[in-house]
Amino acid sequence: MSGQIISASRRTDIPALYSEWLTRRIAAGFCRYRHPFTRQWMTVSLRPEDVGGLVLWTRNIGPLMPHLDGIWALYPFYVQITINDYPAQFEPRVQAAWEAVGQARELSSRFGPDALVWRFDPIVLTPEIGAAETLARFGRLARQLEGATQACVFSFMSPYRRQQHAFRAAGVEYREPCAEERLDLALEMAHIASDHGFSLAACCNVDLLSGPVAKAHCVDPARLIRLGAQLPEGVPAAPSRPGCGCHRSVDIGAYDLCPAGCLYCYANQSPARALANHARHDPDHEALVEACEVRGD
Repeated sequence: MSGQIISASRRTDIPALYSEWLTRRIAAGFCRYRHPFTRQWMTVSLRPEDVGGLVLWTRNIGPLMPHLDGIWALYPFYVQITINDYPAQFEPRVQAAWEAVGQARELSSRFGPDALVWRFDPIVLTPEIGAAETLARFGRLARQLEGATQACVFSFMSPYRRQQHAFRAAGVEYREPCAEERLDLALEMAHIASDHGFSLAACCNVDLLSGPVAKAHCVDPARLIRLGAQLPEGVPAAPSRPGCGCHRSVDIGAYDLCPAGCLYCYANQSPARALANHARHDPDHEALVEACEVRGD
C-alpha cells in the first residue's frame, strides 16, 4: 500500500493558475508548503511510491489538461470542478460556465465519471438571486453535466467578515437564508439532481443532512480506491472545520494567491495581496509562496 493523499488545493486554484509549478514539482518528486497555522515550512514527497492519490480543486482544469495523462500514469486523481454560473459581478475573472462544462465532459470521457465531482458551491442569495433563480441555474447546469459525473457537492456561503466586506464594497446585498429556506432549497436541488443522475452532498452544512442530501466527503479515499489507488486501510477522518467530512490529506496550496476576485471567496483576506502574490510567483520555486507575502507576515 502506498502513501498519503495530496490535496491541490483548498487554498488556491493550482490547476488553473499554477499548473506549470505543479507539473515541475511532480517531476522533481517533492514540494514545500508553509503550514497556515504553525507557519512552519513542510516538505512533501510527490513520488509515486509515497502518494496514494491526488485530489484537484479548480474552476478551470484547462491549463492542466495536457498533463493529466502523465499525472494519471503516476497516481490516480479526481477533479472537483466548481461551476456556479453567477453574474460576472460575483465572479469577475472566472471562465464562462459553458467552457467549464466542456472541460468537465472531456475529463469524464478520458478518465471516467468517478474522476469528476461537480461543485455548485457556494450558494449565495441576494434580493435579486433567490431560490427560484438558484434552482433554475442548478437545473440548467445539471442538464448540461448529466452523464459526466454522478456526484454534486454544494454548500451555502458562510458569511465570514472577509465576504461581508467584499459584498459591501461591490454594492451587493447578501441575504442570509433562514433554516427552513435552506432546507427547502436543498431538498428541491436533491430532486433535480436525482432526475439527472446525480447524488447530492452538503459540504459543512450539517443542518441540511436529511433524506436525499448526504454528507460530503470532499477528500474521499473511497473514490480514489475506485479509481485504482492503493491506499492503506482506514484512512482517518480529518475535518478541516465543523461538519467537514474530509479524510486525512496534505494540502500543498497557500492562501492569498488567487486573483479571480470572487466575492464569496474565503481563501483570500485581501484581493490586492492575492494579485501581488500571483505576480510574484515563480514556477521554479519549491513552494508556491516562496517569494510571496502571506497572511500574518
